[in-house]
Amino acid sequence: MSGAAGWAVVDVETSGLRLYGHRALSVAVLTLDPVGRLEECSMLLDPRCDPGPVHIHGLMAERLRGAPVFEDVAERIGTLLAGRVMVAHNA
Repeated sequence: MSGAAGWAVVDVETSGLRLYGHRALSVAVLTLDPVGRLEECSMLLDPRCDPGPVHIHGLMAERLRGAPVFEDVAERIGTLLAGRVMVAHNA
């Protein structure tokens, strides 16, 4: 892991199952630095569209309404991922 700032474990829930045309509903990032310090960050996002398969992610429109949109948190997420080895399931 030479030069890496550690690990970032990422989980994302989306409004659909296709690569294009769907929006992020929630993002969670766990970071682990090279000395073992853990930081957690999770947030709901307002997709400004139908949240899609609620039976998969359990996130209803009412719960997401008023949350930030992805563009409002993208820089924060980028900072958490910068220089880290990213680990994601089903991404």
